[in-house]
Amino acid sequence: MEVKLDQVKGIGPQTLRIFRNQGIWNTYDLVLNTPKAYEDFSFTSISDLRDKTSVTIQGKITSLIKVNRYTKAEVTTFNISFMHQDIHIVAFGKGFLAKTFQQGDVVVVKGIYQLYKNQIVASSVIKPEKKVDIKPIYRIEGLHDANITSIISNIFNESLVQIFENIPKVYLDKYQLVGRQDAFFKLHFPKDEQDIQQALRRLKYEEAFFLHLKLALRQPSLFKRPPKNYDIHKVREFIQKIPYELTQDQKDAVNEIYRDFKQPFSSYRLIQGDVGSGKTIVSMIASYAVITAGEQVTLMAPTEMLANQHYQSFRTLMNDVNIALLTSKTKNKDQLKQEIKDHKYNLVIGTQALIESDVVFDNLGLIIIDEQHKFGVHTRDELISKANAKDILYLTATPIPRTLAMAAFGEHHVSLIKQKPKERTLVETVYLTKDKVNDLYEAIKQTVIRKEHVFVVVPAISSTKVDDNIETIYQELKERLN
Repeated sequence: MEVKLDQVKGIGPQTLRIFRNQGIWNTYDLVLNTPKAYEDFSFTSISDLRDKTSVTIQGKITSLIKVNRYTKAEVTTFNISFMHQDIHIVAFGKGFLAKTFQQGDVVVVKGIYQLYKNQIVASSVIKPEKKVDIKPIYRIEGLHDANITSIISNIFNESLVQIFENIPKVYLDKYQLVGRQDAFFKLHFPKDEQDIQQALRRLKYEEAFFLHLKLALRQPSLFKRPPKNYDIHKVREFIQKIPYELTQDQKDAVNEIYRDFKQPFSSYRLIQGDVGSGKTIVSMIASYAVITAGEQVTLMAPTEMLANQHYQSFRTLMNDVNIALLTSKTKNKDQLKQEIKDHKYNLVIGTQALIESDVVFDNLGLIIIDEQHKFGVHTRDELISKANAKDILYLTATPIPRTLAMAAFGEHHVSLIKQKPKERTLVETVYLTKDKVNDLYEAIKQTVIRKEHVFVVVPAISSTKVDDNIETIYQELKERLN
């Protein structure tokens, strides 16, 4: 149930206009517009009066309230008695305090305490009966937070809104979550910090719950297909051709992929591993199995350089497979696309050119997306839509916390490759100071003599930025190496 705002006590034409400008049209919209922050008005003890800290104290005004008006500021000053000592109060832009209070009144002051001046720069001065321990801050321009709180209080007191529960009770009980309506009430009228945390925990769980449902509905495992009828003998022969032994992590990843292939529904798996851990060879073994089953495979890379690297790597080991490269620079595209459609190529490697509408596959059985985080959801979905049975491998070198990976991909759809192949040379990192720069240049010189490549990264392009830039380093390298 929801009620139009013009039927709520405390909402006049001007307030109604402000709410509507914020996209708030009814009581349900307003209740779901939770506070942006909170101001803590719980009292501060005298032992907690520390320099430049936020404090809230209650005391009696012991001096006249003075208002000094300067060119660009209005400063109100007075003293209050707190725990048998006078504290000087300074408030900017609050000249109305002189008309609201007088000497002898008890007030609650919140602000920043300045120890060495024994004064508080006040952000709020109120009557004790108006004090709440936690004040919601809504940040709606043109409306006071107190007015918004009063309006929302009327909505709850008069039952002008109904907030339905959207999480099954079994999960509320299992994870000790407060109800949905109770959560919103606690956010608007918290008694303490624990109320806020309980409500936020509930809403965070709700967000995660529906995200997980959405991801589950998008999972390719919902698409039935026959188990992949790959030729295990050819696969074993291919693995034996690999000029090095797979690490245990690679073997585990391959076995997990092959178990996916044997299921009667499509699947997708995230292969996560650092650069050099051997994700590509794992995807190659997976591709080979799919190809032996008579299906096509496509691999999409984020750059032409990486697509070319994959093309060369796959051609080297998979020399009995017809492989095509499709990028923006590919010549005779129309002919290549027709040959892809005619299944003259078992494997197609490319960039975003693969998602073009006229790229049609004959029987696409596996999609591999390298560095998947570099592609937008639309780009990935466009490629995935080209497959009848959406078996997908995502490759990434970006570390993803296990809990996040489980939430996004499901616990049984993540393969981690932590081990590096034995033949990989260890990376040696050396930190050198300026006085040892000659050692660096000697190492560069020896590398060049061995006809190996050297990459030099500098912090700037122009000499107007810093001393070490492309111009200066280029000249220095040229002089030293010639």
